[in-house]
Amino acid sequence: MRIIDLIISFCIIELFLASCSEKECNVLVIHSYEKDYPGYKEYNRLIEKEFSSSSFSADIHYFYLDCEQYDEPGEIRAIKRLLDTCTHWKPDVILVNEDQATYSLLKTHHPLLKETPTIFAGVNYPNWGLIEQYPNLTGFHDKIDLKKNLRMIEKITGQRDIYTVLDYTFIDRKIREDAREQLVTDSIIDNLDWRFNWATVVRESKKGKIVFSGYSVRNPSKQWNRSARPEKDFIWAVSKYGSRPYLQLKFDYVTVTIASSSTRFRFTAINELFDCGYNFLGGYITPMPVQVEEQVKTAVRVLNGEDISCIPIRESAKEYYIDWNILHRGGMGLKDIPAEYTVINVPFKVRSPFLWWFLWVGGAFLFRVC
Repeated sequence: MRIIDLIISFCIIELFLASCSEKECNVLVIHSYEKDYPGYKEYNRLIEKEFSSSSFSADIHYFYLDCEQYDEPGEIRAIKRLLDTCTHWKPDVILVNEDQATYSLLKTHHPLLKETPTIFAGVNYPNWGLIEQYPNLTGFHDKIDLKKNLRMIEKITGQRDIYTVLDYTFIDRKIREDAREQLVTDSIIDNLDWRFNWATVVRESKKGKIVFSGYSVRNPSKQWNRSARPEKDFIWAVSKYGSRPYLQLKFDYVTVTIASSSTRFRFTAINELFDCGYNFLGGYITPMPVQVEEQVKTAVRVLNGEDISCIPIRESAKEYYIDWNILHRGGMGLKDIPAEYTVINVPFKVRSPFLWWFLWVGGAFLFRVC
């Protein structure tokens, strides 16, 4: 009994010391999209999990910009109103996610940002000129790797004629500029502005080259050379009858809606669309758990007293990811995926078939015996 009493006393003391050592902090999380965006429930859970495993008890407030509802001035005003309300609840650190919220937050030039360390994540195209104005800022550049995504698609599907859908917003212009820089190679042809007609696309892909074409959302007729097929092929290419692989490069509801009716070979170079109900097969991406871990661990370093100006902006870690549910739905299996790829949502029966059958047969036998 004395030993048991000692153990119980020791556990109580440990719990007391742990609670005493836990520090409190206020955290403001700013998301770019609306509250109902399917990925945010899991994103927020991961943020809370990361903080709970640290030495901080975090009081977390979430703000959803809902950027699809606003133009640029509207986004800036919405975030400025938010920061104005923080006078009674001052955040110790701000976590801001994705391009739209990060840009609009920094464009406010709000006094609160001068004294509050801010960490961005999930930003594909940072505005470096704006970022340089904030010494109290660091974060993670989710740089899209077009080559690795395109070669991943070729490896899995065996096809080289790959397309995406673009518009003419700031992000779309950055994507086109980025593609011109990344795709300076003999094996991949940048055709996002349709410099080559359909016959050239077919001819070059048959030669073994990857041709990456872009369709315009707003005016499809302008993208075709007159010697190419008529503009009705735009609808055919993005329909379920098309067999060409599709690569998503940004998140907005116009392109996502078009992609939802696209071919079964749908890939994404951004994590917003992976494993959250949009039925994308995979991509070379920074997955959500990695993005959250990078961001929160940096926040904890700052909250523990590390100078944020000494923490450089870094590129997010990336890997090849595949969703087994979409893979299986498309009639493929694990044997069709390179071993170095991470496959998520694999059922236990598929991951360990012999053990599954052993447990099933053994359970059935014990049930009959009993």
